Amino acid sequence: MPLTKFLLTSIFWGLSITLSIPISAQPADQCTLESIAAKLNEQAKLSQFVQTKKVTILKKPLISKGYLLITDNNQVVWQTQEPIKSTLLIGQQSLKQFNKNDQSVMSPANNNQKMSQLISTTFMAILAGNFEKLDNHFSVALDCTESRWSIELEASSNEMKPIITNINISGQNHIELLSFTEASGDSTRLVLSPSADPNLISQLRSYAID
Repeated sequence: MPLTKFLLTSIFWGLSITLSIPISAQPADQCTLESIAAKLNEQAKLSQFVQTKKVTILKKPLISKGYLLITDNNQVVWQTQEPIKSTLLIGQQSLKQFNKNDQSVMSPANNNQKMSQLISTTFMAILAGNFEKLDNHFSVALDCTESRWSIELEASSNEMKPIITNINISGQNHIELLSFTEASGDSTRLVLSPSADPNLISQLRSYAID
């Protein structure tokens, strides 16, 4: 399996700015990327996810469940618990994988490191609301209703287009839904809900690098 496909499966199996006119009476200053980023900065660090992935060659979607944690030093611990446990640690300049026995998996080969890091940093920027970091690879469109916001990212760089064509993000005070379409035609729908289990937070933090 090519590394880019493995990484997309690990993450998704286990996720120039154009501002549209608000379609409701919500004040314009509340329908900005900056205001949404401020909300995401206050969102729960631990989220439960349910993921549905549609693969073009399969008749039935693949469903997985687990948790993701944004650590205090801005690493992301992504742990799939069902159907098979696997853990991915995403750092600013690093990527580590662990199997169901919490054994470290070999790092990406050199010729794929750049593409792997591109996927990882994109995912981190979305979760943290650092939308300005996406400008080099996506065009960004924002829309708001009275109580919800949605962001559509369309791949614009030659580096990103062969991997992901578009990403949609929506929510209220936190990211509730992410949907991805890969260049292969496969798509993923990720539903997130806040969690506050201290034992689980402690367990996931053990994967992070100080």
